[in-house]
Amino acid sequence: MTTMDVAVEAGTAGASELVVSVRVRLGDQGLTPEAERVIQFLRRIAAHDVPDGDDGVLILDPMARLAMRDGRELPLTRLEFELLHFLARHPKRAFSRRELLDHVWPGEQIGGRTVDVHVRRLRLKAGNAPLVSTLRGFGYRLHPAARVTLA
Repeated sequence: MTTMDVAVEAGTAGASELVVSVRVRLGDQGLTPEAERVIQFLRRIAAHDVPDGDDGVLILDPMARLAMRDGRELPLTRLEFELLHFLARHPKRAFSRRELLDHVWPGEQIGGRTVDVHVRRLRLKAGNAPLVSTLRGFGYRLHPAARVTLA
């Protein structure tokens, strides 16, 4: 197995600087596509220049299919990621369960409780951070206090 160390650097607010070192596996042709996606994702995070004290921001990268908070990847399933990504693209809009099913689960014949289960799992993985608001008798929206950034 051949590996390569990659450093991603970015200045942040104030005098501090962020340096991330990643060891990636090399394939026969150099960097594997997965390693390239991770490096690109880290560079996009660094380019956001998140100010000091802005811990807890959830960064979604749809190209790399990664969700990161405080430098750690959140282990989201494909559909949890799709649901959160959809809500984050429409932060001030409320959606009924049926609308969410149509957009996140198009063409699948499943019930509205599927949305409830995925929202519950997202909340568990987000911990104490507000992420999704329930609108009783209607559906869901991204929580107004949710700190989500699309990379």
